[in-house]
Amino acid sequence: LRGGGRNDHSRLQNAVTLLQESFSKTLNDRREFDPRAPLDENGSKKAGVLFIVNQLFAMYFRLNTLRLCKNLVRPVESRNLNKSGKMGEMVTYRY
Repeated sequence: LRGGGRNDHSRLQNAVTLLQESFSKTLNDRREFDPRAPLDENGSKKAGVLFIVNQLFAMYFRLNTLRLCKNLVRPVESRNLNKSGKMGEMVTYRY
């Protein structure tokens, strides 16, 4: 988002909307989540929750809307999804 133009801001807001929809769909996947299971099309979508959350954190920071982070933290931590996944994603989430 170099230049900080209005067009960039609106594009970032559109990206946030798309990622929020993806977050909702991955979080509400009905398949049982097993962090040790290999990633494939038959696995749970919840494996991607931390990646999406981390991307949304970065976008919220750029948009100066950090208050929205709490809407992501509550469901992730209530389901203990922050304690399993790729090490890099867990470190980014905790940071």
